[in-house]
Amino acid sequence: MIDNPIRVKIKIFSWFSEVLVQGQHSALLLEEELPPGSTLRTCFNRLGARFARFEEIIYNPHEDVLQVQVIITHNGLLLTEPDRLDLVLQSGDSIVLIPSYAGG
Repeated sequence: MIDNPIRVKIKIFSWFSEVLVQGQHSALLLEEELPPGSTLRTCFNRLGARFARFEEIIYNPHEDVLQVQVIITHNGLLLTEPDRLDLVLQSGDSIVLIPSYAGG
């Protein structure tokens, strides 16, 4: 148990959710409990430990990079580079991971 944890809601849209959880055909809704002062990077490292293909499709911790097909919102606002992985999370924050699609 974490002392005075923060709780962050995470929504992972389909395509990502289908890859992460076999048979999941809709968005995946998670609530993560993290230590105070945790960053988006901390949260992604935990998700990577839980979901085998997280590193492959969303965040590669070995190179400390997000995969190019990931769009991230934080409390409804689009996160852009350069320091989005360093975003310090607060209890009640909402993170959404959206696959970027190409097409016409």
